[in-house]
Amino acid sequence: YQHLLSSLDPSGGRAIPASAAAEFLSRSGLPRPTLHAIWTLADSRNEGALDAQGFYAAMRLVAHAQAGEPMAPGLASLPPP
Repeated sequence: YQHLLSSLDPSGGRAIPASAAAEFLSRSGLPRPTLHAIWTLADSRNEGALDAQGFYAAMRLVAHAQAGEPMAPGLASLPPP
């Protein structure tokens, strides 16, 4: 997921703004309510942006949702592979 993170934040800043992250996540084809649930879990500190850990959590949750798997809150806190 590192190359995806870098493509969304080429300046190497500390977080991806909500607008860029939302546009990127919408490409997953998941319904808006599912994307909202993913955002809520990934942006657990309600900062309106995703840091690297939040981005990795969002990617993991998107993959689970696309596979039809439940999005357990614990998935968001697992370390990236």
